[in-house]
Amino acid sequence: MTELTLTEHEKFSRRTADSDTIASPNTSMRLKDLRLELDGYYGEMLRFRDMEPDEIFMRLSAYSARASYIRSDIMRAQNRTLTAFRTGEIDPFLTECDRQFKVWSRVFAVTSLDWNLARGQT
Repeated sequence: MTELTLTEHEKFSRRTADSDTIASPNTSMRLKDLRLELDGYYGEMLRFRDMEPDEIFMRLSAYSARASYIRSDIMRAQNRTLTAFRTGEIDPFLTECDRQFKVWSRVFAVTSLDWNLARGQT
């Protein structure tokens, strides 16, 4: 495994000619593409009511992992446009993932309790 020197890492982290592009060793995406990706995740959250709890939790885990990964690349880039995207869209998205996890955990707990009560168990 080859380690990146500071200058090599800086070369990847530098802002490209297009200021709304993330260029790092891990990611090279345009903000437009990232916004579409986040919008897709929000759209999938609307369909959670039709999914099984384990599928919801797996999806939320994947969404938050992906958003955290993008967030770390943005932090490394140190670009004002990307920082605004992080604070305006990535951070609220991660907060929403956390809220959805809490809501669906509660729904699952109540459903489990109802099931156990219906079977005569407590």
